[in-house]
Parts: sequence; structure tokens; C-alpha cells
Amino acid sequence: PFTKIRSLTKQRAVARVSVGIERTTTSPLTLKVWAAGASGTPIRYRDVKGDHCEVDLEIPDPSLWWPNGYGSQPIYTADIELLEGTRVIDSISIEFAIRTVRLAQERDRQGRSFTLEINGIPIYCKGVDWIPCDTFIPRIPDSKYEKLLMMARDAHMNMIRVWGGGFYEQEIFYRLCDRLGLMIWQDFMYACGEYPEQPWFLQQAQQEAEHVVRRLRNHPSIVLWCGNNECEWLYCTSNPEKSPDDMKGAEIFRSILPAVCRRLDGTRPYWRSSPFGSGFPNDESNGNHHQWMVWSFWKDYREYEGNMARFVSEFGFQAPANRKTLEDVTLPGDRHPQSRIMEHHNKQTDGQERLFRFQAAHYRVCVEFDDFIYRGQLVQAEALKTGIEHWRRRKFSTAGSLFWQLNDCWPVSSWAVVDSALRPKAAYYYSRRFFSPILVSFKRTKRGVELWGSNDTLERVGASLKVTLFSFKGKVHWKSTRQITIPRNASKRLLFLPATKFGQFDPSAAYLHACLIGKGSSLSENRFFFLEPKHLQFPQARITLRIENRKDIVSILSLRSPVFVKNLRLEVDGEDALFDDNYIDLDPGRQKQITVKSKSGIVRLKKNLLMKWLS
Repeated sequence: PFTKIRSLTKQRAVARVSVGIERTTTSPLTLKVWAAGASGTPIRYRDVKGDHCEVDLEIPDPSLWWPNGYGSQPIYTADIELLEGTRVIDSISIEFAIRTVRLAQERDRQGRSFTLEINGIPIYCKGVDWIPCDTFIPRIPDSKYEKLLMMARDAHMNMIRVWGGGFYEQEIFYRLCDRLGLMIWQDFMYACGEYPEQPWFLQQAQQEAEHVVRRLRNHPSIVLWCGNNECEWLYCTSNPEKSPDDMKGAEIFRSILPAVCRRLDGTRPYWRSSPFGSGFPNDESNGNHHQWMVWSFWKDYREYEGNMARFVSEFGFQAPANRKTLEDVTLPGDRHPQSRIMEHHNKQTDGQERLFRFQAAHYRVCVEFDDFIYRGQLVQAEALKTGIEHWRRRKFSTAGSLFWQLNDCWPVSSWAVVDSALRPKAAYYYSRRFFSPILVSFKRTKRGVELWGSNDTLERVGASLKVTLFSFKGKVHWKSTRQITIPRNASKRLLFLPATKFGQFDPSAAYLHACLIGKGSSLSENRFFFLEPKHLQFPQARITLRIENRKDIVSILSLRSPVFVKNLRLEVDGEDALFDDNYIDLDPGRQKQITVKSKSGIVRLKKNLLMKWLS
């Protein structure tokens, strides 16, 4: 069965329910269909002729399905009964939602846009690529899907790209995405190569696609079918004189898959590959883009800011898994960044060497195990922050940024922001900040520093922008406050600060702090450092801590330091406590509150709380 929205207005939706029927009787049959829970929806009857039947349901005052951050995710149920006379001989229920999807590709000065519209609203797609979350697929419990996808939702993500090198996910994955408002970019399972064009293989490709589309098409979370991962891009890179249609297997992605999607679905766009577009398949002016010059080709993450792609569906940066995760699979003698075991637990060519190269560019390099992990995770976090903030400032010239990757399938140094033991890395906590619906960010220019506001809400934001130049010891060198507005669903430059603005100060011991304040609370804050962390002169810090128990296992940590503290990492020795924020900066003399879920009582929590920061 398939429920397809045929028309939609504020007053009503028309859903066409299509049902396939396998007959075991020649008696006249009747189909009875209604939308459970939708008040005012009539019951429809239709005489069955042949092996297929369609019934239109009118749903008054429809409640629309929205991506995370834009509204709720109401799920309807179509109840279907097959009657022989008055006797019910079979029945089925299918879930569906009411929403529309459009891929807008409009010509502009930069080429052609690539913007997804849900219910007529352009959506900036914020999210991640998804790989199988265990090497041994049958042992993946539902709870693992639940935790990972709820972590994505809580980090303000609204899109998950199911990578074409994995597998079509289990039903629990799609049902959770439906309910959490996580749009799915669904690759077909082809990746990084050419495929046979013999009739037997093309027939199997069509059969597989038909099965997949029939199985998944009722899920509102799926907003785009994609033919493959990187096939055309890699082919054209190796064969610059040829076109994507010259690639073996091109017929699958050019003809077979789009035809199946049109015939069996027709409610969401099909896109040939990730990446793909007119001209070279990874061009920045149109289509979607994979950015791997940074990291894979040894370029540093500052170069993200030169990328003008229309939709970035893959980019990423490595970091080691968390210390506890690696300790579970290593012996004490293996816990060194250059041990054979640690090199084995990194499948990127020259992976460990790259970790050293990028750590050296930004931080003081060390080889002590925990320090190396801590700094490596900060490099990844700052890299993703740099790219995401840049592309969000370009909204909708860039209309999406998905980083590689959310999850992992084994304990490894990789691009994941949540390791295989479901422990978040620094970059996960960063993502909760750089994906926030309202974001203030800094842009370094040759003449000075710009401040930008990005607003993903559908309401205009009016706020107070407060900018302060602090010394690390708390001296205020300069400050400014002004009222600003950010248009709905847009990004805007808010302020330019020329390099001559601040007078004399020590750039190794000072930073800019920006905060957007609306209705008495902070909407977003960010910091700008004039030098790389390896060149900053942090004063010796002493953090004071107060713990207040709220209820059951939830406590509030109140943290304060008289001097600036950068990237404070919080852990509870002996347990995987859950923090609502981590790897945070403490501004001089200002209190920061963190919520923690811990099995320890206040006394034990205070004793077992471990704190680490840059020094």
C-alpha cells in the first residue's frame, strides 16, 4: 500500500491510497478505507477490479509534517479493510504524513541553486552522513538507533544522509526519523565504482530499486532519492576527457532508478549521485558537492571558507575516539598515538600522520595519550565549526551542509562525532552550538572582522548584539552594544570591525566575545581569537564549582573562573555521565551552568568530576 498526497491547501488535503491485491477468490470484493484519528474524514468504499485499487481520502484541516526545528511531525494512519460482502477477509494499516517536497534549482549569478523546500518553505539542511552503526549488523539493538538519532535531533540537525556504501536501514531507523523530524537523503546502495551493464545485472538493479521504493515510500522523512555515492565524480576525475554517461553502469543512474522512482513514488525528487551537477560532477556552481580537498588532500580547514558550493552533502575531519572507548580495546602499552595498534585503528591512508599534521597547525603537539586525544578532538570540532559557519553565512547560496559522519561501526580514529561506544566527541557538543537555529558567527577578512547572524526560524529576530574585547585576565579593552534584526529564514552581516578599531592590545592574550540577547536571554554566543591556540598565552586558572541537585540523577554544575578558560572538558570518573554541554569556554568572572545526568550523588559527583582545559 502507498498513501500519496495528491493536493494540499490549508483547508484540506487529498490523499490517494493505493493498494495491491492478491486474489484467492472470484467473489466480488470491496475496499474500505479511512484515516484513523483525522476528525471529519469520511470512510470510503471502492469495488475492487483487478489486482490494484485506488481510493482518495479528503482530510480536512490537515496538520503538516515539518523538519526538526520548523514544526511538529504529526503521523496519520490509513486503515484499510478488504471485504467479501460484509465479512472482513484482510486488513492493514499504514502510516503516512502530509507534506510536500520540492528541489528548487533556479539560475542565479553563481550558477544554479540547490534548495529543498518542504511545504513551500526553503529549508537550510543541517546534518550528517550516516554509516552502518555496527560492523556486525544483526547485533544492532533498537536502543542504539534511538540514542544516535535523538542525539542528532538534540543537536538541531534536520537531515541524515544514508550513505550508498552501507545498506538500506532497518525499519526502526526510518520510523524514528519520521517522528524526530529528521529528513533523509536516501542513497541507493551503489558507491565509488562502475557497475556491469549486462541485462542480468540491469534487471536485478531494477528489481532491487522497486523493492526499496515500495518498502520506504510511505516514510515522510525521506525527501530525496539519490542514485549513488561518488561514482560519476570518481570516474570523471580519472577520465577527464569523458562524461558521466560514458561510465559503466550509467544506465542504472541515468534511466532505471529515476524511472522506478517516478512510477512507484513521484512525491520526492530523484538526484543522480552525490556529488553531481551539470559539467564536472563535483562543481561548486550547481548541484551538490563533496569537499575533500581539506583533510584527504592535506589542506587545512581554513580553506573551507573559500568553498562556494550550492549544497555540501559530504565533508569531514578526523579525530580519535574517546579515551575510555580506546582503553576498552587496547593494552596499556598500546596507548600511544604512534603504536601499531593505534595505527591499525585508523583506516585512512597516513591517518595518524594527518592527525599530527593538523594538530601541529593549531595546537601544541603532544604524544601523551589523553592529551593527544583531547587536542585531536578539538581540531575536528574547530574544523567542522569553520565549515558550517561559513556555509550558513551563505544561506541560501549554499542551502545545506552535511558533515561526514555522525556515527561509527568500531572503535577507531575517524570522522565520526559520536564514537562506536556512543560517547560524544568534542565536535558533537560543538555541533549543538553551530547548528543552533539562531547563530552569531565571526568572519575573518583582510581588513578586519565581520559579525554575521544566521536565522533558521520563520520569524524575524530582533536582538541586542553585544561585542566585547576581553583580555584573558578579564580586562575589558573595548565593548559595543547595538540593536540588530535578522530577517526570517536568512543570514545577514550585522557588523564590521576594522583591524584598527581596538587600539593597542596583546593578540596572544585577548579575544572577541559576541552575544545575541533577545527577550532577556542569550540566543547565541561566539568567540574570535586573533592567533592559533598554540600561540595563545593562557593564564593559570582555578575553577570554582558548585553543584545543586535538581531531581533524581540530574544536577546543575555552576562553574566560574577569574580568568579565561578555553575548551573545558568535563567527565565523571567511572561512569558515562551525560552533559548538556561540554568542551566549553569560561569567560573571566562569569558563571556557566551545565546540566549533568549522573548516578553519583552530590558528594561523590564533586569528588569524581574530572576537568581538563587548554593551558
